[in-house]
Amino acid sequence: MAAMADSGTGTAIWVSVRTSRAVQWFVSAAVTASFGFSAWLLAGLALVPAALAGAAVLVLTGWLIVALPRQWTGQGVSVSADGLVLTARRLAWFRDSEAVVGWDEVHAVRRGTRTAGRRPGVPRGPAAFFDRLSSLGDEVTLEFHLVAPRPLDLPHWAVEEGARLVLTVADAPRQAVERAVRVVRADLLDPRPTSAPSTRQPSAPGRTGWVSLRGAGFLPLWQGTLGPTLYVIGLVCAAFLGYAGVRAAVHGLGDDDLAVVALLFPFGAAAAGWTLRRLPRLLTRQGVAADDAGVALVQEPRWWFAGATTQLPWPEVRSVSEGVLVTGDHKNRRSHRVVELRLHHDHAGPLPSWVEVKSRRRQTTGLVIAPGRRRHARVLAVLRAAGPEYFPD
Repeated sequence: MAAMADSGTGTAIWVSVRTSRAVQWFVSAAVTASFGFSAWLLAGLALVPAALAGAAVLVLTGWLIVALPRQWTGQGVSVSADGLVLTARRLAWFRDSEAVVGWDEVHAVRRGTRTAGRRPGVPRGPAAFFDRLSSLGDEVTLEFHLVAPRPLDLPHWAVEEGARLVLTVADAPRQAVERAVRVVRADLLDPRPTSAPSTRQPSAPGRTGWVSLRGAGFLPLWQGTLGPTLYVIGLVCAAFLGYAGVRAAVHGLGDDDLAVVALLFPFGAAAAGWTLRRLPRLLTRQGVAADDAGVALVQEPRWWFAGATTQLPWPEVRSVSEGVLVTGDHKNRRSHRVVELRLHHDHAGPLPSWVEVKSRRRQTTGLVIAPGRRRHARVLAVLRAAGPEYFPD
C-alpha cells in the first residue's frame, strides 16, 4: 500500500490506490455477469426481447472495457517534505494526470464525509450493497484546505471544491496518506475535539440566531443529477396527463391517445405523487436556530407533513465542523458544502429533510446539515456565534 521513494529533496512516501480501484472494477464485472445471465434467462423464456437484453449486456460490457485502464493503471499519492503529488499513469486509451501541491499552498488537513451513490449511513437495497463493497466501506474523505484555489489536473478519485482538495479514496489508502502527512507535516492535521468543553460562557444570553432553510432538501443529495432528471421527465408526463384529461372531458380520446396515456401514466402518476408528498417539506417554515441553550433543527408541520424538529442541547454536542460531502461516482459526481454536528450518543428521532445521519461503524453520532451553497456560511456563523468553543481551532 505505502512505499518509500526518493523525491530528490528527501524521502517520499507512495500510497497506491490501485487495489481499491481494481476491486471496484471486479465488483462491476460480477454485477454485469449476473445481469447478463439474468437477461439471457429472461430472453430464453421470452419474457423480454432477445435484442433488448443483448443490447443492454453489450452496453455494460463496453463500459467495463472502457473503464478497465482507468481502474487498473498505476495511481496514488506521493507525500514528501515538498508536498503532495496525485498521479494516475497512462495506460492504453486512458490518459495520464498529475497534480502537484506544495505544502506552502496548504493551511490545514482535515477529515470529511462522502457517500458514493447512496444516502449517507443508510444503505438500502442491492445497489447500496454493491456500492459499499466496491468502495471498501468508504465514508471518510481527506480534505486539503488550500490557501487559494487553482486549476489542477486531478485523477478521478480526487475532486476540487473551492479551495479544498478532497481525496475520495477507500479507508486503507486514506489512512496511509494521513499517516504520511503526520510524518512530514503533523502541524497541518486538525484533530477534532473528543469531548465537550467542561465549561462554556454563553455568547449571547437570551438571543437566538436563526437561518431559514425554506426550500432546502427537496431532492435528496444522494440522487445526484439522475434523480432531478427523472423527476422532470415525470412531471412533464404528469402535465401531459392533465392536458389529456381536459381534452378527454371536452372532445374525448381516440385509440391512439389512449395508448399514449397508458404508456405515460406510470411515470406521470409516480412523479406527481412524489412531488405532492414532498411539497409541504418545501413550503413549511424550517431552519437552524442556535442560542446559549443549544441547537434546534426545525421543520414545522404543514398540511399532511407531521413536521420534524430536533433539539440538541450543547452538552450533547461533541463538535461542530464544516466539510464537503461528495455524492455519486466519478461520472455523476457532485460536491456539497455541509455542516456536521458530532454528538456524544447515537441520534434517534425525526430529522428535517436537509439533515442526513452519518453512520460509522454502526454509530449514528454525526448529523450532516446540507443548507445549500448560499446559506452554508450563514449557518456556520449562527452556530459559531452561539458555541465558538465547539469548533476546531
